[in-house]
Amino acid sequence: HRPQRRVLAYYTLAVLMLGPVAAQRMDFLPAAITLFSLWAFIEGRHKTAWGALALATLTKGYLVILAPLFLLVYLHQHLWRRVVTGGVVFTAVVAVVVLPFLLPDPRAFGDSVLYHVKRGVEVESNYAAALMVGHLLGLGSLSTRFVPPSYDSVQRGQYGPQEIVSPLDPLLGWLSLALLLSSLGLAYLLFWKGLRPAARPPEGAGDESSESRLIRYALLVTLLFLLTSKVLSPQFLVWLVPLVPLLPDRRGVVVLALWVPVGFLTQYEY
Repeated sequence: HRPQRRVLAYYTLAVLMLGPVAAQRMDFLPAAITLFSLWAFIEGRHKTAWGALALATLTKGYLVILAPLFLLVYLHQHLWRRVVTGGVVFTAVVAVVVLPFLLPDPRAFGDSVLYHVKRGVEVESNYAAALMVGHLLGLGSLSTRFVPPSYDSVQRGQYGPQEIVSPLDPLLGWLSLALLLSSLGLAYLLFWKGLRPAARPPEGAGDESSESRLIRYALLVTLLFLLTSKVLSPQFLVWLVPLVPLLPDRRGVVVLALWVPVGFLTQYEY
């Protein structure tokens, strides 16, 4: 295992390079719960892992993309009962948290979901960057909009983040979804093919190489989500902080070397 001091140093560097981007947002909460869920899964505390993953998903919905990694480990090891148990625990935790808000006012709860589903192309996303380049080359016109978030703004189809307004908005929305699903599907397939028979009775993700693989692919699917989503904000980089320092030595050094300029430029832009 990587020396604890080195991991702590990497975590410290990763956080410091984000500066106010990390300090002024709550994204560390789901990131920390995610790390706890991965630790519990690797340690064989499966019910705890699924409960924590459910709480993390309720905090930031994107974290549901980690669930297939857990399920693929079970399927590879023919742990059918754990597939069912994990699904039951996840669903139960979601129900316990959601129902008190859903039952009193289903419409308001639905509006809170639609707020995220109907968001447009944010100016920080890759799709917005492509539109801006096209605009500079004279290939189309675009503008931006910013409306303070509220339920009334949901009804008007407008949201708090700054978004690109372009005739290509509907097309980019579908393109974003298609790229997200296809890239995640490919990542899950590669993870499945890379699984090896456990070196000991399966109480988690298996031997050390399997644990490392789980961490790598958790980072990969998170990166793919960020790169293919039409919604991207600077503080989303916080989602990567718990996973980057856990990469194997060479990969970790390379990623951290890239993290320094990314973090600096994010602070400058933010």
